[in-house]
Amino acid sequence: FHRREVATILGAYPKNYLLKMAHHGYNGIWLHGKLDEMAKVAVFPEFGRNADRMIKDLNILVRRAANYGIRVYLYFNEPLGMPQASDFWKKYPHLKG
Repeated sequence: FHRREVATILGAYPKNYLLKMAHHGYNGIWLHGKLDEMAKVAVFPEFGRNADRMIKDLNILVRRAANYGIRVYLYFNEPLGMPQASDFWKKYPHLKG
């Protein structure tokens, strides 16, 4: 899967690509979402910095895909670990397991 799949969805699924998908019988798109990118959390302000734009883009894709009989599904496999060198752990070392 593409690590930042939802962040780049509008470029990845233009109308002509959706038309080709529908022509070949596809009726769904699965996207991998990461909650730390898509959800704002007051306790951790670094989470969801681009959430508003990502949700807006998702809604655009859902409407665009629906025109071709295609549904959009989000797949979450949380919690995902963060790299040990992540800035998050530098800011919150007391949360390390």
